[in-house]
Amino acid sequence: MNKKGQLTVFIILGIVILLVAGLGIYFYSKSTQSISRDLPSIAVVQKEAEPVSSFVTACLEKTLEDASRHIGSRGGVYDSSSLSYNFLNPTTQGTNAVQLSKDSKIVIPYWHYMSSDDKCDEVGKCELTESIPKREAIKLNLEKYVNKNIKTCLGEFEDFTQKGISVQELSEPKSTVYIQQNTVGVLLEYKLKVTAQNTQINLDKFTSKIQLNLNEILNLASTITLEEQKYSFLE
Repeated sequence: MNKKGQLTVFIILGIVILLVAGLGIYFYSKSTQSISRDLPSIAVVQKEAEPVSSFVTACLEKTLEDASRHIGSRGGVYDSSSLSYNFLNPTTQGTNAVQLSKDSKIVIPYWHYMSSDDKCDEVGKCELTESIPKREAIKLNLEKYVNKNIKTCLGEFEDFTQKGISVQELSEPKSTVYIQQNTVGVLLEYKLKVTAQNTQINLDKFTSKIQLNLNEILNLASTITLEEQKYSFLE
């Protein structure tokens, strides 16, 4: 038996990216149901607050794209601090992830690995662990990323102050991600009071979505992992 039969999402998504880039195709899921309902509609914004609303929406789209890249490159995980890895000996018993390089901050969890000692063959008691992330877990990780990083894009709304528009934050941002058939959408609940041209306007909801068939990518990645378990064709 090979030491761990380790397969990470980094390899899986690498295959997916090569397929898309090489063949120029989009993935369409015919049988997988979305884990979320449709992205809700929001009310039309008053003209005086449109610049602020558009700015928040643009930041929301950028942050969602960044979240998808961040979590996609880390095997579906947002925070890798709980993962165990050993760069010099990645097959050491007790490890459940791999560090890409010695100084890299990117740590990717194994989706399928041998959790018992490497010498288990000698006693015939080898234990294999499967750790494929669920869609709901990935959805929650996307939300965590958006909640924590949206303000990095928004800053303190400094540009609007220079234009005579005041933006006051009335709540912390809270996101809800919607994984749909060919898109990933996000609803941001974030209360703002906008004062422009002697008019006060309250904003509280923003939406955005990106073209990403996450359902199909996850299905393909999971299928490759399961086939690797059976046939070890990547080792």
